[in-house]
Amino acid sequence: MVARTYFGIGPAETAVGKFNDLRPHVVEMLSLRSECEPMGSDYMAMSIALDGLDTAAFHFTRRRDFYHQVEAPPYQVGNGRLRDREAAKDAFLALTPYANALRQMQFGCRPFGRDYMALDVAKQSLDTTVYHFTGDAHFFGAKSDSSGPLRP
Repeated sequence: MVARTYFGIGPAETAVGKFNDLRPHVVEMLSLRSECEPMGSDYMAMSIALDGLDTAAFHFTRRRDFYHQVEAPPYQVGNGRLRDREAAKDAFLALTPYANALRQMQFGCRPFGRDYMALDVAKQSLDTTVYHFTGDAHFFGAKSDSSGPLRP
């Protein structure tokens, strides 16, 4: 039998560094949100992913509004890239490293423990946002299994 030790993501100082490493992804999500009409449904959908990450960051660092210093770009009138499903899929592919980073952070946490579930808030929030724009419920999930491509 193999024993596994779960270390989480470390003390608060280490967690601050790990969440600071996610800032480029926050900038990307804020950029996508700036393409949406302020306080419209698309804007609010993008806010779900940002709020989920802020919630996870608070769990580990106890800092409220961890990303409040990140500058949000101004609203860009007339850019409807996220309204087209195929263009939205291309836009969210850029966030694949962010989804992978959240999964990587979960590996050190006890499955379904408090830390694991706090990171799952950020993952599920991202999935919810992506589903709103793409209609793909498993956008960052497995594209195939051991027997070949997944069937629709």
